[in-house]
Amino acid sequence: MTTVAAVILTLAALTGTAPWHRRLPLRVRTALVLATVLLLVAAFLLLAAGADGLGDVDDRLRGQAPRSLREAAGWLLVGWLAAAGGGPLAEVVLRMASGRRFVQALRDGSWRLTAAGDGPSDRQGEDEVLEADQDAAAQELRGGAMIGVLERLAVAGALLAGASQGLALVVAVKALGRYPELRTAGASERFIIGTLVSLLWAAAAAGTGLLLLA
Repeated sequence: MTTVAAVILTLAALTGTAPWHRRLPLRVRTALVLATVLLLVAAFLLLAAGADGLGDVDDRLRGQAPRSLREAAGWLLVGWLAAAGGGPLAEVVLRMASGRRFVQALRDGSWRLTAAGDGPSDRQGEDEVLEADQDAAAQELRGGAMIGVLERLAVAGALLAGASQGLALVVAVKALGRYPELRTAGASERFIIGTLVSLLWAAAAAGTGLLLLA
């Protein structure tokens, strides 16, 4: 059962990495993100159903470094899943906050800033919008993608090592570093949504990893 769960988590890491390729259509990236979430849930439920108890998990939460090659591989897998999957998931959630525009973009197969019929072709419109979104995000919260990766790695590593207090440190460092930029219109909402999604994803990946390694 552990082997099956490890395979599922590996598939989740792969599907979570694929949406980083920005040239993929929005609906494809959204489907990959959904598949990543479902695979993580499936692995968690599989491991939880096969667990004899929470004693081993509780021991790991007290703090423990990898003691074998198997555990080190588990740490790497969880780190990969946490770092790769959280970015595309946060992007989809941020786009969903736009409501109807997100649904319309999924129907069109592209993400449009202009009304239907007012812009270029689907493919050209998608490319232009992806660039516009990246430029806007870079102006509001520079380095967000890389900071998110490091944030999720730190959170997952802290939970796997039993140092849950590290979460507060990660959030504090990020908030202090971003404080001057949060006064920009729209930046604070993007920061809150992105951070919460990122933290929840990393915690979910680490929690599943604890069950895998227990």
